[in-house]
Amino acid sequence: MANGLLDIVRNQDAFGQPVPLNYNGEDTYKTVFGGAATVAVIVFGIIYLLFQIEHVMSFSQVTLATQLVHLSEAELNSPMALSS
Repeated sequence: MANGLLDIVRNQDAFGQPVPLNYNGEDTYKTVFGGAATVAVIVFGIIYLLFQIEHVMSFSQVTLATQLVHLSEAELNSPMALSS
């Protein structure tokens, strides 16, 4: 039972190193640690994506604030007009 689960995790290894020859019919050497790391990256990626989707969806009411500024022609020509 444990070997079957370890084989499943090992087969998920996206970080496997290429082997110049074939190793058990595979062109990469896959490990349980690499498989566990791959599964963890996928799980955390999905969780992060779900949190980001929830964050975007929580902005149900967005308020846009605008401000109208009236400037004279002298203020428009002055390089320091908007520095107040």
